[in-house]
Amino acid sequence: MAKYDQVGIGTVEKLFNQLKEKQQERFTKE
Repeated sequence: MAKYDQVGIGTVEKLFNQLKEKQQERFTKE
């Protein structure tokens, strides 16, 4: 379970980083 949790956390971090990048792009365009 520990390994699965680590993989899950890594995936969430990647998605979170992608969202942050998209938000920054929106702010830059505006």
